Amino acid sequence: MNKDIMKNTGTGMFFIIFALVYLLYTGKIVSFSPFGNRGLDSQSIPQMLGVLMCALAIIQIALTIRTNMRAISIETESNMKKEAIDAAAGAYRDGVCRQPEVKDTKGFSPATLCSIGLLVIYVFVYQRLGFILSTCGYLLAAITLLTPSEKRRKMAKFIIPFSIIVTLGIYYVFTKYLTLFLPRGILG
Repeated sequence: MNKDIMKNTGTGMFFIIFALVYLLYTGKIVSFSPFGNRGLDSQSIPQMLGVLMCALAIIQIALTIRTNMRAISIETESNMKKEAIDAAAGAYRDGVCRQPEVKDTKGFSPATLCSIGLLVIYVFVYQRLGFILSTCGYLLAAITLLTPSEKRRKMAKFIIPFSIIVTLGIYYVFTKYLTLFLPRGILG
């Protein structure tokens, strides 16, 4: 098995175990319902997070298996085509078997390092600028960074409204439904 497949499957298994242990311990949280009988209590959000973590880990494993199966079928098909071409031609061109170049992926990519840098900046400006401005700016920068450069101009029509709507939606849910106070910053 490929190292990436083993790593992704192992990561998924770790998070499934972690989520199950997390869910086990959320049952020990003392139940307190500040909203009356609205369905939310002190156990609700941690349990939702545990279920979400477990579901995402299962999806991670399923996608890894699916990708592996697809790669195996493509490799098998490619090998069959090579054998047919070799049989017809009698040998490789110039008598040399050319292997595709394998990219070394050790270490972090520049996009990953920039994402970590953006997150650090977000943490430092969060209190000063407030939740709305800092989160909207972070989402704009992170999504733009992770969008392929040739698609950025076209995706700007989506990225800007998406960042604003998601930020305002999160702010609304946290302040109105969960009654948590988020920093207002310079908006005041």
